[in-house]
Amino acid sequence: MSRASPELLQKLKDAVNLVEVASEHVVLKKTGNNYVGLCPFHNERSPSFGISEQKQVFFCQGCKEGGDLIGFTSAHCGGPGAKVAAEAAKDA
Repeated sequence: MSRASPELLQKLKDAVNLVEVASEHVVLKKTGNNYVGLCPFHNERSPSFGISEQKQVFFCQGCKEGGDLIGFTSAHCGGPGAKVAAEAAKDA
């Protein structure tokens, strides 16, 4: 299986908003310029998962999981991030 080119990955990141993808799996609340919610990667009672829509990155203060669209889709969906992000881009 060949790897996706950096150019293709950048096109995917530009076409798909991380907040929209994550909000399909996490209830997000806008706080200032960012969004917060319960982390989808571990059980918790208070929100420690945050997304910067401007930077298109996420980070959880609890489990320290973080990254971009490709990292989120890979970690959450359990598959190669580029493949899952490509599926998400079809819906965009």
